Amino acid sequence: MRFGCCIKRIDDVMALARLGYDFYEYSGAEIAGMEEAEFARLLEVTKQAGIACIGFNSYCFGRPAIVGEAFSREETEDYARLLCARGERLGIANIGIGAPAARRLPEGYPREEADRQCLEFLRITAAEAAKHGQRLLFEAVHSGACNYGNHTREALETVERAALPNLALVLDFYHMSMMGEELSDARGVEPYLRHVHFSTREEGLGRGYPGTREEAEYREIFAWLRSRGYDGTASIEAGGFDLAGAAGSLRLLRKLDGEGMP
Repeated sequence: MRFGCCIKRIDDVMALARLGYDFYEYSGAEIAGMEEAEFARLLEVTKQAGIACIGFNSYCFGRPAIVGEAFSREETEDYARLLCARGERLGIANIGIGAPAARRLPEGYPREEADRQCLEFLRITAAEAAKHGQRLLFEAVHSGACNYGNHTREALETVERAALPNLALVLDFYHMSMMGEELSDARGVEPYLRHVHFSTREEGLGRGYPGTREEAEYREIFAWLRSRGYDGTASIEAGGFDLAGAAGSLRLLRKLDGEGMP
């Protein structure tokens, strides 16, 4: 497998390269908010570091809304146009669609309407991404963060209903754990699985870097991924960048990945 780390500060790009990560993911919400000079600096630092950015996580801070009363076709189009164009300049392949703040419904909001909005959001965004050779990765997000699309099965069904050629899944084991899901709850994702996210469960809704304490748990996850024929990309998606944590996680992931080598 190839291993990366999710970041939201330009200064962390070089650190990941020095640690030996294969790639990084950058916060899409941060990318969208950058002035052109700041984005140009990210491009230059990435080139100097010699590390690829393969995608964006954290699609937005809440707008454009994926579902709900604030849903807007125009906002969805404008945001996708900006983010996908910058993504092409950075050379990304994937755009993760998690964005819990964009998936919060008021009490009593019709589920059928939310489903319609979500599909429209994905179709608009996927159409723009396709112009730039990019793929969307939809994600289940736990119920402590939002109240729409919380279970792995729901994310899978959404991708199946949308039936878009450049729409697939990212499987986040943190969200699965927060929802009390077992690995067996991810059955059926194999045809659509293109990326995975790892992190520990910390106090409250916190996310941390897996280390030796989580070795047995992650050994089981790696065995499950291998049994499904998955040998793609995986990223650490912690709450904030920590050099020691990032180094320890990479050592653990490479060790577990090596155990599956013939």
